Amino acid sequence: MSQPPPSQPPRRPSVLGDPLRTTLVLLAIIAVLAGAGRLLSAPPGNPVPAVDYEPALADAQDVAPYDVLAPADLPEGWRATSVRYLSGGALWHLGILTDDERYIGIEQSPDSVEALVEEFAQEAEPEGSREVGGETWELLRTEDRLTLVRRADGATTLVTGTASQATMEDFVAGLSAGG
Repeated sequence: MSQPPPSQPPRRPSVLGDPLRTTLVLLAIIAVLAGAGRLLSAPPGNPVPAVDYEPALADAQDVAPYDVLAPADLPEGWRATSVRYLSGGALWHLGILTDDERYIGIEQSPDSVEALVEEFAQEAEPEGSREVGGETWELLRTEDRLTLVRRADGATTLVTGTASQATMEDFVAGLSAGG
């Protein structure tokens, strides 16, 4: 009777190999995530890119059922960061950052003052009215945002932002249908 050949002793798991492989895999994952983060993030000096709003403005002025308002020129250091005209609701939007990174946005629509305030300044409390650029505007305010709104010639114009009241009023006074 022959005996079966002796089996080889079971291999001992590598004590050093597993933690080393795990560490290398984790480092590779971290490197991939860090690289992706750098690729997807905006440059720190100018985090929100500028957009050319004039073509969209010209298109909106051609089809809107109201006089579309926009600044003729932006002051030095200011940049438009978002622009759109939604023809279905006849909604004009232009978003701007000032030279000190404060936001000013203009929204225009044939909708009522109440509808635009509900959409773009829902937390704002009325603060009375103010004469700006020869027109009367209603002022609304939250802790960190000022909104000026008025209804004229079949459109509601709402300007809201985090810039100072003086800056906001200067911006509003400079709005024109000629762009």
